[in-house]
Amino acid sequence: MPLRKAIEQIIEKANSGNVGVIEDGINQLESLLKSLTPSIQKSHTSGSMDSRLLAFITLQENFQYNLCSELIPAYRTLQGAGQMANTSTLIQINTAMMGLLLIHPESRNVFSKKANMSLILGFLDPDNGSYQLDRCASFVSLLIHILLRNLRNMRVFEACGGCMAIIRLLQLTPDNNEPSEGDTAMQQTLHFKVVEFLIFYMTDESEWKDGNAPVRTVSEKAGFIKPEFPAIEDLIENLNDLSTSKSHSSHITSKEQFHA
Repeated sequence: MPLRKAIEQIIEKANSGNVGVIEDGINQLESLLKSLTPSIQKSHTSGSMDSRLLAFITLQENFQYNLCSELIPAYRTLQGAGQMANTSTLIQINTAMMGLLLIHPESRNVFSKKANMSLILGFLDPDNGSYQLDRCASFVSLLIHILLRNLRNMRVFEACGGCMAIIRLLQLTPDNNEPSEGDTAMQQTLHFKVVEFLIFYMTDESEWKDGNAPVRTVSEKAGFIKPEFPAIEDLIENLNDLSTSKSHSSHITSKEQFHA
C-alpha cells in the first residue's frame, strides 16, 4: 500500500471515536513503523535516508499527515472510555507515539498546547476515570520523549502541574489491601520510572537553548518538586557527585592515553 494511503487510513481510524476502530488503527501504525525500521537503521549507519523514510518524514511535516497530531483524538477517546480501554492498547499507542517523536522530533511541538499536555498528564491522575496504576509507567516514559530537548514543552509541562503529577506517583499504592507480588513489582517499576524521569528533568538545560522558551536552572526546577519531595536535594547531590566522578575518570583516562 502506498505510504500516503496507509497514513490516511491510520488517521481516519484514530479520529473515529470508536475504541475498536482506534485499536485497529494503532495496529496498522505499529506495522508501518516496523516496516520503517530497516530504513531507520540504515540511516543511522550510513548517515543518509532512503526514499521511503524520507517520504515518511516529509509527510510528517504536513499537518494533514502528522500522525502525532492525529493521535490526540485517539487519546481523548481512550481516556473517555475509562476502564473500558485496554491497558495494552494504551501502552501500544504510547510506544507508537514515542517512535514517531524519535523519527520526527519536530512533532514534539504538538504538546506545546496546554490541552494536549494536560490530556497526557490526565492519565496519571487517580481522580481520572481512565487512571490505572499499571498504565502509569508507560506514560512517564512517554513524557520523557515529549519533553526531550524541547524547552517550550518543558515549561508547558510545569504550568500544567506535571511535576506534582509525577511526584504523586511515588505515593500511590495498588488498589488491593494485600498487594500481590505482581502489584509490588508493578509499583517498583513505576518508582524506577519516576526516578528515571527526575534524573532526566533535573539535567542542565543550558545546551537546549532554542529561543522558544526560558531556560530554568536545576535549583529553579527543584523548587517545583521540593514541597512534595524534599529528597530531591539528595538526588541532585548524587547527580552532581556522579557527574564529578565521570569528569574525574575521563580526565584520568585522557592523561593515561597522553602518557601511553
